[in-house]
This record gives sequence, C-alpha cells and structure tokens, in this order.
Amino acid sequence: MNEKPLISVLMPNYNNEKYLAEAIESILNQTYGNFEFIIIDDCSTDDSWSIIQDYAKKDKRIMAFRNERNLGRPKTYNRLLELISNESFFFFFMGSDDVLKENMIDVKIRYFNNFKEVDGVGNSIEYVDENLNFIKKREYPEKKEDIKKNFLIFNPISQGGMCLKSYLKAEKFNEDYKVCLDYEIWTRLIDKGYVFENLKESYYLYRQQKEQAKQKNLKLTLINTVKIKSKYIFKPKYFSIKSFLRFNLEILLIFPPKRLILWVFYKTL
Repeated sequence: MNEKPLISVLMPNYNNEKYLAEAIESILNQTYGNFEFIIIDDCSTDDSWSIIQDYAKKDKRIMAFRNERNLGRPKTYNRLLELISNESFFFFFMGSDDVLKENMIDVKIRYFNNFKEVDGVGNSIEYVDENLNFIKKREYPEKKEDIKKNFLIFNPISQGGMCLKSYLKAEKFNEDYKVCLDYEIWTRLIDKGYVFENLKESYYLYRQQKEQAKQKNLKLTLINTVKIKSKYIFKPKYFSIKSFLRFNLEILLIFPPKRLILWVFYKTL
C-alpha cells in the first residue's frame, strides 16, 4: 500500500458537551492524518452542536451533520455508515465522551497490512473515570479461534477501537435493538464467517459513566442477549456445555430483583 489510505472515523453524539471537545481532539491529534471525521449530532439539547460546528470550521476533515429529529443510536449509527466515502479503507466508531490514544489508527493500519485475511481488528480497553483516571483494563480474546469459541459465552469484541474494513459498512445495525447493538452485529458477522482479532494493548479509553446507563437497562440487556444467543447456540458448530450453561443462567437472571442481577452479572463476566 504505497499511498496512505483514507480512514473513516464515525462519531454519534447526544448531549455530551462536557466531554465532546476532548473526544474530538483525541482524533485530530492522531499520528495518522489521512482520515475523514464524520459526526452526527442526534438533536442534542445542550451546547454539543455549537461545539461540533466550531471544530468543523477549523478542520476540513470534519463533516458535521445533525438529525432533524432524535433518531436514537441504531438509526444514527446506520446513517453514519451510509456517509462513509467510497475511497475509505477502514472505519471505526468513536464515543463522543471517550478518548483515543494518539497512535491507534497507525497501529491498526499496520495490522491490516500484515494480516490481509482479517476483516476487523479490535483491542483491549481501559475503563477510566470522568477525569480519565484509570480504573481497570479489560482484555479480550486475541485470536480469531478464541473469539469464535467464546462469542456465545460473552461478548469477545469491544466496539471501542474496533476497526472494520470498509466493505462491512453494508452490514447495518439491527434497529430493533436499543441495547446490545454491538453484540448483535458481532454475532451476525462471526456467523457469516468474517474474521476478527484483538490486540492485547489498549488504545481506547472508555468513560465509566456509561455503566450507569447499562445498569438502568440491565434487564433489557439480558433479554436481548438471550434473544441474540438463541439464534446460534443450538447450531452444532457452536454448541458447548459452557455456552449452554451461561445461556440458561442469563435466562434465570431476567427474573430476580435488579440488585441481585447486578451482583451476579458482574461476578460472572
């Protein structure tokens, strides 16, 4: 690959004015510069849109859009996919309250160049607090075989930092899922035979405040997880005792009080 390929960065935003500038700066400060930065504001009620417009005026790589009405995550994600340029080599989603380490794009391009058969490459993520203080690191299975072996036990891929080759923009998010969007699409793509790998290093800082939303939606998360797994778990090529036991545990967890669900859910991650 002689010329530096175009990379697409996709950022949905809703009411993240407090952290938005920091997230945008972490993209603009990448050591790799040939990217298009597509941001869609989903009708924020705070000052987000003004912040986005200010950055778009300063940097021509930023393309700023605003939904005419609040569409929610699935439809906004799919709209972002439709805006990717035909010349793009790969794309990734970036949370508007998260931070990217400055060499992530460079590292992912080198990986794709060295491993042509890989369709998507992710990484570990670092959970941080609202001030970017380190909380914990979460690692994911690295090799494609381990990802495939575990995808019906737990989600083996983080959306944070997952870079996908641009032909995968045709695989839209399922708009029936308000939560578990990423898990639904990973399972679908793995089932179709696409190859994913993860790097052990972390290039993505994930603000822990999102866990609050996850806890509020925990019951729906469990329901959707069971719904997604039920499409694949009884296929002979995927079936295992461990995945079957986990599947039944998640069914049982739908019914107890939320406090107990939270305790068991995080103990079994």
